[in-house]
Amino acid sequence: TPQLSLRQLQHRCTRLRALLRKLRFPKPSHIFAFGSWHELPIRASTKHFTRPVSQGGLKYLGGFFDGDGCVTAQSTGSGCRLLVGQSGNNADILMSFYKTFGG
Repeated sequence: TPQLSLRQLQHRCTRLRALLRKLRFPKPSHIFAFGSWHELPIRASTKHFTRPVSQGGLKYLGGFFDGDGCVTAQSTGSGCRLLVGQSGNNADILMSFYKTFGG
């Protein structure tokens, strides 16, 4: 195959970006974790503090939050919000946070 010039590559990248902006993905309605489906959104609840966690498990969750978590202040000044996200298709870690901390 002939090599593309820089201008041709830039043109292809521009076209690809325009196409990606037009794509609309459906909003997820469920996640699959620990062998079952869970409906979204999953709301925080203190009644789900059902899973005892070992010291090692807490360290793992802390390390995961350190890498992929986020702390933001509430706009009302009434507290803070802790967020953790997971890219990919493995929601088990998110459900571990839910089962451990209730949200």
